[in-house]
Amino acid sequence: MPDLDAEQAGAVACDAPVVVVTAGPGTGKTRVLVERVRRAIREGDRPTVVTFTRSAAKEIRGRLGDDARGLGFTGTIHGLAHRILKDAGPEALPGWPARWEVAGPGVEDVLLRMATELGASPRALAREHGLVPYDELFVLAAAWCRKVAATGVERRRLLAVDEAQDLTADEWDLVGTLSERRFLVGDPMQSIFGWRGAAGPSRYQAEVVARGTFYVMNSYRCPEAVMKVAMRTAEAAGVAYAFAVPRGGSHGSASFALAGNARAGTLLAPPVQGATTLAYLARTRAAVADAVAYLGHFGVKTNAPCLDDEVWETDGGVEVQAALRVLVEPRDSLHLAWLLRRCGLGHADLLRLEAARQRRACPLWDVIQDGGLPPEVRPPVQAIRGLVEARIAGDSPLPRLVADMIASTTEPTAPTRVRHGHADALRILRRWYDLAWEGEDGPADFLRWLADPNVSADGLFNDDPVRPPWLGDPNGILCTTIHAAKGREWDHVVLWACDEGVLPSKLDQRTDADIAEARRLFYVATTRAREAVTYVVAGDWQGDQGREGVPSRFLVESVLSHDQER
Repeated sequence: MPDLDAEQAGAVACDAPVVVVTAGPGTGKTRVLVERVRRAIREGDRPTVVTFTRSAAKEIRGRLGDDARGLGFTGTIHGLAHRILKDAGPEALPGWPARWEVAGPGVEDVLLRMATELGASPRALAREHGLVPYDELFVLAAAWCRKVAATGVERRRLLAVDEAQDLTADEWDLVGTLSERRFLVGDPMQSIFGWRGAAGPSRYQAEVVARGTFYVMNSYRCPEAVMKVAMRTAEAAGVAYAFAVPRGGSHGSASFALAGNARAGTLLAPPVQGATTLAYLARTRAAVADAVAYLGHFGVKTNAPCLDDEVWETDGGVEVQAALRVLVEPRDSLHLAWLLRRCGLGHADLLRLEAARQRRACPLWDVIQDGGLPPEVRPPVQAIRGLVEARIAGDSPLPRLVADMIASTTEPTAPTRVRHGHADALRILRRWYDLAWEGEDGPADFLRWLADPNVSADGLFNDDPVRPPWLGDPNGILCTTIHAAKGREWDHVVLWACDEGVLPSKLDQRTDADIAEARRLFYVATTRAREAVTYVVAGDWQGDQGREGVPSRFLVESVLSHDQER
């Protein structure tokens, strides 16, 4: 195990059935996991690797090089549960349709709306349409694993889990059920997804108490000034981390600024020599938008992908999603029903169509083609049919088809017009499409990507969106949320809006657990920096008086109260 330090090598060499590695930011935790997996492969095992994102899985495969040929499944835990159930076949999902898919966030939104329209149970409607909710995916996969555990060899294969601190209770259950040999890597101070159901530091610590842990605390990413702030933040959270900074070079910088007093040039210039990459991070998307406005005020170009993602949560964004899915798969009954409702189809007619679909056991698309719709609904339905046929023929750009489909559901007399509420979603889609057009295959490549069952239209709208492979970052300073910055790093990080009431936000102050998670967000943001971090109290910088904000309690306890040490 060349080039591993003593802490890393000890974790990789351990042969205990369950190994827990607590690794701080920049300490090489991914490398530890990769080397443990490599060792298992070379010993004849075929390990499974669970990562928090698809990009992390790709990175691990790349680091393994030729050894990656010996891997079993590598991907997110959602993908693992999906693979388990798909490989098991109908026996794993009794009572469900033979063809099913996972209902991602965008699909679940439409599902809830349609359940309300029909007066039905969302869960019953999901089963009827072959849509497995995310929450149920892990429960079903774990139940199947328990059923077949006695007959398979999977439980004796190594299961390596990255970012274990972010597992939900059901995901912990699946991990424990799937394999007797587990290699778990995590950092309880980076547990920031409690709002999404993560079991949090307490569940991770329970595993540490039961199994013991290897501490990997030599930070090769962050300089001393940044790690001092990280240690103080951990200490305030009751976690005693003793980071070491073995790397040479700059001491780094952890500085403080008021937006009302700072010229853009002050915040853009690297505080230390050699810092070339820069990102603005913030607690909320509203604060990201504020950072974009601040930089724009000084003529600075920005790139804020998280503000694009927010568009999909609006009513217009939901309709664009539904239109996309119908264009990709016309037999997607749930989204077609939603669009028909937007066409003006009445509640009673929708119930009648749904009853006919169930009686005939066929897609809703087949039912509506047989006629029987009210006259006022027929024109937009015929328009939708024509658009689907145009999509199949590849005669028109997809953004135009989506625009026309939405227009058909809202303004039948003017099918090329689109309501204002869809403009942002279509603008984003058109940008993606225009970028695709620059590629060798152009629109055909884009359509194939949308139709890929491993991506599906829903891949555009989930928490870890599968962006088209040709999508490059536009020029401009990256502005994004702290959650979206997890696992990434830059030379210089500006933590925008370190104001009390923003970080922590008002929602963060409801319970002690919420406050604790907000403090961990501060820790994660701080440790994205390779050279320097600047904490900015934004206040009302746009106001005539330039009202100063109140520094965050986290900024006070970890930075400002130690000003003489920096």
